[in-house]
Amino acid sequence: MRLLLILLLTINLLQAKKVALVIGNSDYRQGFLPNPTKDADLIAQSLESVGFSVTLEKNLKTAYDMEKVINRFARTLKKDDIAVVYYAGHGVQCKGKNYLMPTTANVVKGAQLKSKAVDLDFLVGGVSEIKLAIVMLDACRNNPFPSCGRTKRRGLVQPTVESEGGMIISFATAPNEIALDGNGDHSPYALALTEFMGQAMPIETYFRRVGGKVFSSSEQRPMLKNSFYGNFSFAKGGVVPPPPPTSKWITPTDGVCKANGGKIDKTRVCKANWENAKKICRASGGKLPSR
Repeated sequence: MRLLLILLLTINLLQAKKVALVIGNSDYRQGFLPNPTKDADLIAQSLESVGFSVTLEKNLKTAYDMEKVINRFARTLKKDDIAVVYYAGHGVQCKGKNYLMPTTANVVKGAQLKSKAVDLDFLVGGVSEIKLAIVMLDACRNNPFPSCGRTKRRGLVQPTVESEGGMIISFATAPNEIALDGNGDHSPYALALTEFMGQAMPIETYFRRVGGKVFSSSEQRPMLKNSFYGNFSFAKGGVVPPPPPTSKWITPTDGVCKANGGKIDKTRVCKANWENAKKICRASGGKLPSR
């Protein structure tokens, strides 16, 4: 039954629509960032190269603009779709919540974030009812916005993942740490995401390699929250087939055979009906496949 469920999930993923929303905010009134829009271009190109239909948005000015774009994207999603959302720009935390910053946000107190920025939960909620949603956040960059409360923590806080479908959230760095904008034209995280996207591998392996690459080049540690239990790869059609089931030949002892309703014939072979055969197999450490 488990194999059947995995195969059904694999078939559904093969038939799913692959779509992406990519957002890069650079032109901040407070704390200009040179790379997010360039990172957004790079990620959009990489996703298109592996078969995603991409919506690219840059320098969204207000929380309303960002929410409108997210809602427009969310309305297009169907149950069996695969969606990627990539955000590059400023992000801050306040009282256990993460906020993504539009470019004209005028914030001097943490309490103003609710009305001037976009709660990460708003974004995650928009993609939470599909087969697989992958959210990539290059949003922990050193920022000029006010800290919230007395802790004055940097970066973003570790999120909770609540999804009716499969959900993967990847952060460019660990909780309460700052992600680099990059010394060149792109952030270390964006470069790592694109480097491995065209290679066929399970999604867990993909993010593990991304994390290793980012750490080796910058010493920041990407964080992953995963509630997806299917098989997906960005390259080669989007699916890594499940491994074939293993099997072995089991020879039950005479005692096990007889104790579970079997009979030993003249050739010393244990014979039993289907139900008793299942009992004998279990007692011998094996399991029969479904009929």
